[in-house]
Amino acid sequence: MNLEESDSFKDQIEKNTRQRRTVMLSIVVCSMIAALLFVMIMILKYQDSITLKMFLDDKQISIPKGLYRDIDGKVYFDVKQLGELLGYTYTKGVYGEYNEDADSCYLQNDYEIVAITADAPKFTKYLETTISKTAVIAEIPVTTIESNGYSESFSVVDAPAKFVDDKIYVCKDYVTEMFNMQIDWQEYRIRLYSFADIVADAKKIVSKAEYTVFDGNYENLRAALYGYAIVGNEAGEFGVYSLANKKELISLKYDKIEFVQNTKDFYITVGNGTMGILGEDGSTVIKPSSYQDIKLLDEEQRLYIVEKDGEFGVLNKNGQVVIHAEND
Repeated sequence: MNLEESDSFKDQIEKNTRQRRTVMLSIVVCSMIAALLFVMIMILKYQDSITLKMFLDDKQISIPKGLYRDIDGKVYFDVKQLGELLGYTYTKGVYGEYNEDADSCYLQNDYEIVAITADAPKFTKYLETTISKTAVIAEIPVTTIESNGYSESFSVVDAPAKFVDDKIYVCKDYVTEMFNMQIDWQEYRIRLYSFADIVADAKKIVSKAEYTVFDGNYENLRAALYGYAIVGNEAGEFGVYSLANKKELISLKYDKIEFVQNTKDFYITVGNGTMGILGEDGSTVIKPSSYQDIKLLDEEQRLYIVEKDGEFGVLNKNGQVVIHAEND
């Protein structure tokens, strides 16, 4: 090998060495960039995970300023803002009265009115439909059992509504009943589920269970808020299905079932026209043996007015007679 060839060989080795160093350096730089990008992504994900977000039916929405606040160690919502998020119209004053009392209000959608007064031990819901006869919820044709003006009261004695800074706030514990919705509140995620979304999920479960009828009475659809569905068959027999347990809570054998939201009772009617009451666990409160009509008298003490052959009496929550059905 001559000197020229030796120098050329050395140059080639040095060139190859430089190329290898360049490749290695590129790999190291790329690895560092990838690691940096990974760290940045993880930081961004973490920051996103600790950023408070709100969703309505799985769609992210902006959180209205002042939507909620802490009062007496509990979370309270601005009832006007929350109602409007869920499609309610807010009106100041006492429902049914012509006044402008700032510490009272009522909210209305197409089916009912929610009347609220600050510091009152209860709020009241009135069935007042303003819908057409072709109304639907989650593609289910909706009717009503009771006529307009039917009302139910709900006790909030342990956390009544508050009037603060000229606004009415309601406790998070009671918004399910007030607005027929659900809240799943994790540390940095507030998820609101509307009535239509809850009913749609219930409809899917009932359909998979192969029931031919999913009761579309508005009052009965509200049972889905608590994990129940009133179902039926082509023979006109009705029962109650547990959406959580995927099994029948009340057998399909009753002529009519009505869910009462404030007590979570199921009013049942049997073939001879008599009525009874079953509790939300399926237990018997009042046997459907001899009463033609049953109405709730007091939701707190759970007293019921019963009618038998045109005479009236009172039963308690255990089905025991308080006043015999022998009064005009």
